[in-house]
Amino acid sequence: MLGLLPRLCLKELISHRFPFEEAPEAYRLVDERPGEAVQVILTHEEL
Repeated sequence: MLGLLPRLCLKELISHRFPFEEAPEAYRLVDERPGEAVQVILTHEEL
């Protein structure tokens, strides 16, 4: 079953990206408008 993971197009499921610093806004979206949030991810800048 793990062999199927590379075949999944998971990027297409990401509906929102938030910088880590905006995490409270991301969680608010998930809490208040869950129908709009298919997959919310937090991003960060690389050092």
